[in-house]
Amino acid sequence: MATDPPDMTKREYPLIHVRRIRLPWRDPSLTKTECGHQPSEFTQVMDHAGLIAFVRDLGVQRASMQVCMTCWNHVRAQRDGIVDSWDADPLAVVRREVGHWRDDLLTREFRVIAMLVAAHFDEFTELMRGLEQIVPPEELVSRRAKKRGRAQ
Repeated sequence: MATDPPDMTKREYPLIHVRRIRLPWRDPSLTKTECGHQPSEFTQVMDHAGLIAFVRDLGVQRASMQVCMTCWNHVRAQRDGIVDSWDADPLAVVRREVGHWRDDLLTREFRVIAMLVAAHFDEFTELMRGLEQIVPPEELVSRRAKKRGRAQ
C-alpha cells in the first residue's frame, strides 16, 4: 500500500536555518541566522559546518529543499566559498557581515577595536609579530611530505 508524499505546504517539516558565523568579539546573544532572524525563532538551526556535512550527506539538490532559501542563497553567494568558522577564514566572515548587513553595530565594533589597539599598541604589535612567526598547517604538511620524500 503506497503512502502519499508529505504536504510540504503545511510546514509539517520545518525548514532548517543556518546560523551566521559569529564574530569572535560579538556577544553570542546577537548572533543571527543567515536570513537575519534570531535562531530562537526556529526549531531547526545549524551552523556552517553542519550545513557542509548536511550537503555532503544528502547532496546539493536534496539539502537545498530542506534549508531556508534565504539562508541557502546567502551561504552559497559568499565569494570565498562556504566557510565553516572564523579560524578557517576571518576575512570571509567579515566580508559577509560588511557585504550584507550595513548596520551601526559593526561600525561601532570596528571603532572600539581601533580604540583598543590604539590604547594597547605595543601589545598589538607584539601579537602581530608573534602571528607572523606561526607556520600555517598547510606549510607543516608540505614540509613533512618533503621530508618523507627524501627519506624514502
